[in-house]
Amino acid sequence: MNPNSPRLLIAPIEEEEALQGRVTPEDLLRANSFGSPRRRAEYLSWRAALYGLLQKRCSPLYNAMGAPLLPEGWGWIGVSHGKELVALIHSPHRPVAIDIESSDRPYRSLSPRFLTPNEEALSQEALWPGIAWSAKE
Repeated sequence: MNPNSPRLLIAPIEEEEALQGRVTPEDLLRANSFGSPRRRAEYLSWRAALYGLLQKRCSPLYNAMGAPLLPEGWGWIGVSHGKELVALIHSPHRPVAIDIESSDRPYRSLSPRFLTPNEEALSQEALWPGIAWSAKE
């Protein structure tokens, strides 16, 4: 594998207790400020996945839009989570993004909210609204 290529990791969202030794004390402190156990598990799962992917721990930052950033010199990351999974992509040299969505969401019924009539007409494929949703994310 080329060390300059982006790397992708998809991992399960784990229970908070299972992640204790794989995240930093600062991560745990921040997670404790979230009211939702689900949100805490998502946050800690992507942090643990990041540290595993990078093989070291760092302190991700956030841009003005709330997207995670790595410290300067660490490359770029994209993070997404769905019902049961977290997806992470890391590139050492250029910005990256990722979106993970469940294929069983009712995208077709929601599509008037996020697809123009011309976009809707691009495909009759059953997964098309979900694909378009992810692309727009």
